[in-house]
Amino acid sequence: MKKFERSLFPERGVQFEDLEASLRKCSEYQKPFRAKANSIDKINMTILVIGLIAAVIGAMVLGLYSNWGYAILAIIIYVIFGWIVNKIAKYYTNKYLKQGHFMLALLCRCEANRLYLQHNIEMRAGFMGKWIEFVTHDLSITHEQIIDVMYER
Repeated sequence: MKKFERSLFPERGVQFEDLEASLRKCSEYQKPFRAKANSIDKINMTILVIGLIAAVIGAMVLGLYSNWGYAILAIIIYVIFGWIVNKIAKYYTNKYLKQGHFMLALLCRCEANRLYLQHNIEMRAGFMGKWIEFVTHDLSITHEQIIDVMYER
């Protein structure tokens, strides 16, 4: 609350409850995308660890009871398998993170149009949707000029 009082929000007429509601809405809409990406990462790590254990045990058994070349082949197969699984997991993780970033950018624009632009405050999504930026513009600038600045970026 102290940081809010020291910021430009109270001077511009934005209430703490409005800011908190906007941030809560952004968090709620962001959760499914982040949760899906995290679950894919957990599944990926589980598959890689189980595969590593199986490859090491298989290589040891093959190395002890057969030719040592088969043990090296088992490790090479694991490396190729791990690379493929990692690429697939990264594809789906990036897909969900991009969707979440787009949704956050859209929500920030809607919230800015609803509340913040009338106080000459621009709300936008940060890098990869990891934070939200609030940019204050001079009070002498009109809404159309702010929108023109936003379109120029």
